[in-house]
Amino acid sequence: MKRLHILYIFIVLLSFASCSESPSYSVEGDDRTLSVSPATINASASDNSYELSIDTQYPYVVTTDVDWMSWNGGMRHIVVDDNPSFKERTGYVTVTVRDYEFDVEYSKKVKVVQAGQGAYFRVTSSSFVEDYYMQFTKNGGTQSIVIDTNLPWESDLLCISGEDGSTTSDDWISISPRSGSVQNPAEPYSGSVMIKVSRNETAFTRSAILTIWGIENGQQFWGNPHTVVVTIYQDADWN
Repeated sequence: MKRLHILYIFIVLLSFASCSESPSYSVEGDDRTLSVSPATINASASDNSYELSIDTQYPYVVTTDVDWMSWNGGMRHIVVDDNPSFKERTGYVTVTVRDYEFDVEYSKKVKVVQAGQGAYFRVTSSSFVEDYYMQFTKNGGTQSIVIDTNLPWESDLLCISGEDGSTTSDDWISISPRSGSVQNPAEPYSGSVMIKVSRNETAFTRSAILTIWGIENGQQFWGNPHTVVVTIYQDADWN
């Protein structure tokens, strides 16, 4: 009888050990456990929110794998930030529930595809006396333009003498920088370009044509509004 009692205790202890070692695991739940819709959200480039329908009898947690999306639990909306890039981007929303009775997690994923806002290229300056026209006195000086774009850009300078309209060297004018890059499409290029002109000691006016253009996929992005031509004019020394 004593042996039977000891055997019974051993079996009970073994059953407890087996229960304590039962691992929890994650599986993809079916719609009876967790239903999430839509499966894909096509988001616009501007910031917006999108309703997510979640049907489950269990508590759930919503997470995202990118920093430009967040979950508004009160409204049951996915909040998508503005996409500053001209490129499309993709992120995922994961809805996870846990069945504590069986120690099992179920999850569903929603794919979010956000459109790019399109390439943009803006050139501005407080020194423009007219649209894209900049003037210097005979004494020269420094003026600046501001380039704001989500494209890499380059520039070219053509200098013209007022004596006969022929091209001339550009040793009297300097442009810095002459190009710009966008390392991360989510952080567009925005910066000043300095234009420095030396004193004109000749009796002839001179000018320069500064052409600035965006580049997409290694190709020049010609055409308005992604190509800007700035005319730079300098007075002559009439004395």
